[in-house]
Formats: sequence, C-alpha cells, structure tokens
Amino acid sequence: MSTPRVTIGMPIYREARYLDMTIQSLLAQTFGDFELIISDNCSDDATYEIAQRYASMDSRIQLLRTEQTIAAPQNFYRIFDRARGEYMMFAAGHDLYHAEFIARCVQQLDANPNVVLATTATAWFNEGGIGSIIGGAYDTRGVDQLSRMTVVVWGLTFAYQLYGLNRMSAFRKVQYRNVNMPIMGIDHVMLFEMASLGEFAHDPEVLFFLRQAHDFGDPEAYKRKLMLDGVDGFQSFENQVNAYVDVIRRNLPAGIDRDMFINNVVNCCLLKYRNTLQCYGLHFNQISEQTSPILAQYLNVQRDAANFMDILLGERYGQIA
Repeated sequence: MSTPRVTIGMPIYREARYLDMTIQSLLAQTFGDFELIISDNCSDDATYEIAQRYASMDSRIQLLRTEQTIAAPQNFYRIFDRARGEYMMFAAGHDLYHAEFIARCVQQLDANPNVVLATTATAWFNEGGIGSIIGGAYDTRGVDQLSRMTVVVWGLTFAYQLYGLNRMSAFRKVQYRNVNMPIMGIDHVMLFEMASLGEFAHDPEVLFFLRQAHDFGDPEAYKRKLMLDGVDGFQSFENQVNAYVDVIRRNLPAGIDRDMFINNVVNCCLLKYRNTLQCYGLHFNQISEQTSPILAQYLNVQRDAANFMDILLGERYGQIA
C-alpha cells in the first residue's frame, strides 16, 4: 500500500444529518492522494452506519469507533497514531469543501518549506445559504517568529485555521494536540504553537465553508463537547494562561524578549479571553486572592507596573493637556 501525501482526520459525533454531504465534498477533491480516517465517538444515531457505507465503497477511508463517548479533543488525538500523510487536516462532519481546497493548500506547502499551515478564505453557511467571510485571515510568510505568534494570539477570532492543511513534521511537535489538563480554547493554543514553528500561508479564494450549527455560540454545548462541565471556571482560565506560557517557554530562547512576550500574552488572555470565565457564569472582576491567587497577584503586579510608568513618564514629560 502506497503512502498517501495527505491524511484527513475526521473525528465525529452525532453527525448523521450532514455527514453525507461532507464526505461527498471530500471525495470529490481534485487532489485525490489522501487517506480519510473517520473516528466515530460512539454516536447513538446513524453516524457510524453512514460512515461504514462510504468506507465499503472507497479504500481510502479507514473507519474507527470508540467504545464509549470521550472528550472531543481525545477523539481528535487518537487519529494521530494512524496518520501516514506528509500533510494532515482535520474535518468536522458537517462542513463543506470546494473541490480545489486540498489542491490549493498542498500547492502552498509544496512551494515553501517554511510554511507549516496552509488555509483558504472561509465563509459561514447554514440551511439559509452561504453567509459572510470569516475574519482573521493570516498570511505570515516572511515574518519572524515573535511577530507570527503575536499575530495569532491577538488576532484569532473563530479559529477556522485549525481545519487547514498542516505540515506533519511540524504538527507532531505541537504538545497541545494531546494534553491532559482541561483547557478552554485548546484550538487557539494549538495554532499559537504552530505559529512558533513556522509560517502560515493563506489563499484569498473562499474554498472552505464552516457550518453555523444550531448550538453555535452556546457555552454549555461547548463545555459538554470538551467535557469541562465539572471543572472550576477559574482553574480552567488558569490552565489556558499556563498553556500559552508553556508554549513560549518551550519555543523561545530565554532572555528579556521572552520575558516581555510572556507578559504580553498573559495580558492578552486577561483582556481578550476573559470570556472563558463567562462560559462558567463568572466575571473578570471576581478574580481575587480567594478565587484565583495566581491571577490576582499578577494583576496587582500589572497595576504597579502601570503606575510606575505613569510616574516615570510624568516626571520626564509632565502632564499632557
């Protein structure tokens, strides 16, 4: 059996409604040198039977099934052990792909060995048709490591880039594709680490269509998928901050630049990702020595630093009218 150039990993759960269309859009790709590994998370609808029917018709499809329902990220990770492709992408069981999607992404990766992730412009869609193009398009070719990581951590909104085509030699180095501590926003952390490893290439043509499901934006549904229901909200937020810091420490050399960047990214988490707390019905102003001593102490240090800068600038330049 020849080794395919691309692995498509499809972890699915209760996708019977849309799975036919998604698989058909993948099998219709003009780039056909791929394997499709489908891992059903012990669905209780017709998901497995639909996947089984396609697997019986196309030898490129490998079908797996868990014995019981597990956390969604774990269903992603189990596909890695079986992936053989030089490049790899994940596919949900309800999105759609233009026939040129994989070919365009392969072209970007083949053309530049520094590129570790290739994406195309992406649009929302649902039963009502195709919606708006999703913002946050990043092309970091020719950009240094620190700038790439800054663009991703501050610029990401909906992390559709996670469904782009990854260079496996880099993707296998991403520690946060398989982590034990519960993390909200694990997709953002994974993209942050990919940015530390290489460049992102972006094709401006809309070739990927991301479905806005019925539970889109529902924090309770999101927590159920990640099996974070019983996790303390402040602990989940601290884990998220710690994951970003860990990526920085493992991928940037020690020194003042790394120290300042850690502060930059922690501040980003506190400013931009405080919705992690909102998912648990908590608020940013509830951070205290009782709820989260680590974050409370960090915020005190930041207040002192801001006041110190105010004093220094005031002494040198005076008050600005």
